[in-house]
Amino acid sequence: MTRICLLVAGATILLVAAGCQPWIVNAALAPVDRTGYEVEDLPVVITASFARGDDVYLGLESGELKRASDARFWEPWEDLGRPIDGGPRLVFASRTGTLFVSADRRPVYRSDDAGRTWEVCLAVPVWRMEEDDEGSLYAGNYTKDDEHFATLYQSTDDGATWAAIFEEPAAHHIHTVRWDERGQRLYIAFGDGPGSGRACSDDRGASFVRIPSGRQEVCTDVAFSRDYVFWCTDTGTGRILRVARATGAVQVITGWSQFVWFGVAEDEQVFLGTVASHKPGGERAALWASHDQGASWQKLSETAWSTGPYSQGFFGESRRLSAGGWLYCTGGDENGPRSYRVRRLRRRSARRDAPRTVGGARYMRSSTSAVRAGMYT
Repeated sequence: MTRICLLVAGATILLVAAGCQPWIVNAALAPVDRTGYEVEDLPVVITASFARGDDVYLGLESGELKRASDARFWEPWEDLGRPIDGGPRLVFASRTGTLFVSADRRPVYRSDDAGRTWEVCLAVPVWRMEEDDEGSLYAGNYTKDDEHFATLYQSTDDGATWAAIFEEPAAHHIHTVRWDERGQRLYIAFGDGPGSGRACSDDRGASFVRIPSGRQEVCTDVAFSRDYVFWCTDTGTGRILRVARATGAVQVITGWSQFVWFGVAEDEQVFLGTVASHKPGGERAALWASHDQGASWQKLSETAWSTGPYSQGFFGESRRLSAGGWLYCTGGDENGPRSYRVRRLRRRSARRDAPRTVGGARYMRSSTSAVRAGMYT
């Protein structure tokens, strides 16, 4: 029997929507404001990325995988091979350093020797992967056909073998899987289809509890700040739901219907990336930031104008903040796709304005941006 409830701090609490306060009322009218943030252009376009401490893994459009030092980012990057042709959707590194890469309609490739050799470890494509505090790995299929349905897999041997631990036959795939360290809870979201929804597990995937969602509301991601759980949605309202850890109270913190693609949070810092929906007349997708757990927001960047759904947006996010507090992601403007790293400004330093050389390309870094002056080779 499926229980419909929300679990907070180990207790079962009924889901009751609190008064809605749309802190982001109109995304289209909000100006770009980078006050208090550093935004640097990357020398390449990334299709996927992942941050674990000082290591940053970047999947390029060519299919190449690179590893950079977050603290010495402008020094030469390490080549980790080219497991697939074309840009990956998934890049992940376990705590042991084992690497995983996948793309649409491609299986998951695994390397335990720093990219020297790769082999298929899971036969289905995966969008997002996670690891809990005991080293178990979780990966959800991202298939788009009538043959497969939403399935979450678990590995207890660093990705060498996988077993299905959750299935929803009325949904096509898994959108996200996240381990909440503070709450010691595993969260998943799945779509598309009549069985679309979200669930959580307090026993590391042995059992799951469905979390109720609004009508036509499909969740794409979930992120965790110190005091809140943030749910992102991409159909119907395209809302962001902020759930208080202590009480389970739910607040809707957006007042527009743009699709929300990802959420990344740590302590009080939250980043959200959106993609264009199908508003009459078009819209611009945006990268949003909050340094106070969603009480206030700034639009750090926006894409070119779009009149079609999913044609412009922010994606390829690093899934967590790096050791230096950076989020890595890709967006775009009238000149095409661009990739960034973004963080809350810590302190000003004159040395950031010195030109740097990366792979033969020269860049000028400033407190808000790095201006591309060449091509990465």
